Amino acid sequence: MSWCNPVNEGCSLYNEIRDIIEDIYFFLAKNNEEPLGESLFEGNIGKAIFLAYYSKFKNTSEPLEYIDEIVRNVFKDHAKTINGCSFAEGLSGVIWGLNHLNDIERLSELDISELSMFNEFLHEVYLENLKNNNYDLFYGAIGNLFAILYNDQLVSKDVLFHEFFDCFKKYVLIDTNGWRWKAIINKNPFLEGYNLGLAHGIPSLLSFLLNNSSYFETNSKCIKQITYGVLKYLSYIRNCDFCDLSMFPPFIIENNSKKCDNSRLGWCYGDLGIGITFWLAGNVLNNECYKRDAITIFNHSIKRCDLKENFVFDLSFCHGVSGIVHIYNRIYNYTLKSEYKVASVKWLEILLKEFIKDQPIEIWKDNITGGGRGLLTGLPGIGLVLISSISIQEPKWDKCLLLS
Repeated sequence: MSWCNPVNEGCSLYNEIRDIIEDIYFFLAKNNEEPLGESLFEGNIGKAIFLAYYSKFKNTSEPLEYIDEIVRNVFKDHAKTINGCSFAEGLSGVIWGLNHLNDIERLSELDISELSMFNEFLHEVYLENLKNNNYDLFYGAIGNLFAILYNDQLVSKDVLFHEFFDCFKKYVLIDTNGWRWKAIINKNPFLEGYNLGLAHGIPSLLSFLLNNSSYFETNSKCIKQITYGVLKYLSYIRNCDFCDLSMFPPFIIENNSKKCDNSRLGWCYGDLGIGITFWLAGNVLNNECYKRDAITIFNHSIKRCDLKENFVFDLSFCHGVSGIVHIYNRIYNYTLKSEYKVASVKWLEILLKEFIKDQPIEIWKDNITGGGRGLLTGLPGIGLVLISSISIQEPKWDKCLLLS
């Protein structure tokens, strides 16, 4: 799709954003004092994706040298540099990230065929996660499937889907309120419930299926069933009026008589991710009712501006202000409704005035929880959001965050 950036050259914000992008680039490219692992969300793969989009944005080949170095390090000793098989921190995210990098900029140091050595192993991990009813994006089957779908040689897409659906239909609870499934909400003390977050919950799995529906065309009937069932449940939750501020709580605990907590405004949990899920369903299934539901959710969310009240405490993509900026930008590009462009720019101004405050990067980066260096909670994610706000290049990187 063509991309409409909300901040154009000549706008008062443009030069300020461009300068911050430069600061992020030079900090990430030149400053290697803190060693990072080879992971998508918290390590060098996310950093490399920022460098690739920066290269396109500036029309310069300089960042490719740094990207090639990262790619070489991945294959130099992957047993030591890659931690496990998860999408967030391990092999699945690395494989998705390397393939995405190759889609953006053919990399001299990347031989895609080398990734095939992991195919059979990743498939076994995927099956084990399905067996354990672990459908999590970060640490479960959805994340494994992200990597596996890039490869046509392992098993057919039909087989992959049926492996998923055969396990899923045994686990999902179906009643008059819709489709849902339990997840661990808290390990200590142990608490189970229905997770409504885009990062780890029910919307996560549905958004993944909708965003990748082209891979599963022969299974479109099953995907429609899941979509209708899940959105029926989410509509039931919305109509129950559980919350005072947000339309949806972060999770539901059965037989809990207490008023539910409000969800934060952000990517990981809350109304924005659920709204995106409704919009994707409307788009994929050509269902205008779902699109109207999405617009209702989005319109409610743009009234929420108070940082403390909405649990917006840092700059990160995951649970901070840059994720809000980008989601409204993505919504604007889906709907072409000017109010979402206004919302994205408003949160950009908050990012600049409340968090960066004309400070050098060495100071304002400490406004990121833990001083993160990854795509999800660090500088690369913030940089990618800022590039998307002033560039006409579509941010296809946000597919890994279930937004496209």
